[in-house]
Amino acid sequence: MNTEAPNSPDVFFRVLADGIDVRRWNTRAFNSTHEQAPLEWNIIYEKTRSERPEDYPLSARPGGPQVFTDRARHAFVDCLKRYGYGQIWPREARIRVGELNGTCAYRGPQAALNYARDKGEPFFVVFSATLVDEEIPEKPDGGVLVRPLENLDGPMPRLPFLAKWGQSSASGPAPRPPANHEPK
Repeated sequence: MNTEAPNSPDVFFRVLADGIDVRRWNTRAFNSTHEQAPLEWNIIYEKTRSERPEDYPLSARPGGPQVFTDRARHAFVDCLKRYGYGQIWPREARIRVGELNGTCAYRGPQAALNYARDKGEPFFVVFSATLVDEEIPEKPDGGVLVRPLENLDGPMPRLPFLAKWGQSSASGPAPRPPANHEPK
């Protein structure tokens, strides 16, 4: 985070796991999803059986920032009515229910690469954003929830990402030799 101006944009790195993620990114649908309802909502439903969206908090903890969207809690109630509690909901429904109020990202390219290790052939993006929350499930791996502002690079597959943003530089693309440089 930019400590001189905490709300100013910083550079972040995100893994797009599949074509759905790439499509959402390219249409500026900058809402990550965990493809499941927040645990807190399930607990509330088990206790109250409420079908009122306003009974499900948008914050993950008391006094915390809004990390879930209003669309997500409406989708949760809709899925309860349509599919029932404890059932396996269709993926598109789970994407809507798990929608976060921002994008999960990493502060460095290596953390994004580590996250992508078991993701098949993901794509990567580099972008400027402001911080929403640091208390997310990906926190132990360096993940944060951010609000994207501007796409700086990508989407790109792993190899081009490594070539530009690999271990040689945590803050920007690796330096390129001058155009007239002859390799030895």
